[in-house]
Amino acid sequence: MKIWRGLFFLVGFVFMANAHQIVDLNDALEQADSETNVVFDIDGVLIRMMDNCSLIEGSNSAVQAAKEKCKSVRCLTKTGIQEGDPQVLLQTLRSYGINLDPIVDSNVLQKLEDIGATHVEGIVYAGPESKGKVLATIFNEDDTIVFVDDSVGHVESALKECPQCKPFHFISER
Repeated sequence: MKIWRGLFFLVGFVFMANAHQIVDLNDALEQADSETNVVFDIDGVLIRMMDNCSLIEGSNSAVQAAKEKCKSVRCLTKTGIQEGDPQVLLQTLRSYGINLDPIVDSNVLQKLEDIGATHVEGIVYAGPESKGKVLATIFNEDDTIVFVDDSVGHVESALKECPQCKPFHFISER
């Protein structure tokens, strides 16, 4: 049993070795340029849903910097659209001055629908699929993506399923 635990730890360590841990969202933007698509998780990266939707320190300035520097800025949440009101998330982000880039390509929107994911004004709701699969669905193989999430599992899925993705594991200083 100890051998299997050690093996699982080693495999997880190898996957996470390709992802950087950050405490400042701007560190992820160092890997970005004008051709980069930036995708942030919402809860735990931009806002704290459990604390009356309070803004995580530095997230607003990081999103603004990404919007100035990068090709697109979007959010990806694991929550299914049926589980929450998308307008609440949009209104919360907007109340902090965070505006996202919507997906306008009808082919991409159809692909998202085909895998059970949905999109509302720059927020993609992964639904039943992993975030890695959703990222691979949204972007082409030639696209450059910086993905920031506070969940190790979501970062690992991005590493496995979206090879063009540069994932970052965000650790919020609470």
